[in-house]
Amino acid sequence: MTKSLLEVYREKPVKYGIVVLIVLRTVVTVSTVIGVEFYRLREMNSLYYTLGPLLFHIVTSIIFVLGIIALIPLKKINDYYARRGHDAKIHYYFLEGAVICIFIDAFNDIIQLLCACRVLDGKIAEVVYS
Repeated sequence: MTKSLLEVYREKPVKYGIVVLIVLRTVVTVSTVIGVEFYRLREMNSLYYTLGPLLFHIVTSIIFVLGIIALIPLKKINDYYARRGHDAKIHYYFLEGAVICIFIDAFNDIIQLLCACRVLDGKIAEVVYS
């Protein structure tokens, strides 16, 4: 039973996608902590100030893990429809969407951090964000 549930994680695109997610999640967390705590930048997510820094990182970590676990039922739904003739690969689309969202967050945090460190001029950041 457990082997059939975990078969989604044996697929190469899913393995690579999860590795990219973990790397981007680490970049986001580190750049958020450095930017907000050391450079006194403003976190764009209002939950950061509502929950507090520690609880915010705990909650986002739990959501991250639940997102990875959500691949199991999505794969089962995909298998159900694949047996009926339409293999949509919805678990791949879910993973790609998660990677894109976390990439945008990581890009935003890194640009904000580089502007705070004076590596990038503020005008460059305006061009990037416009």
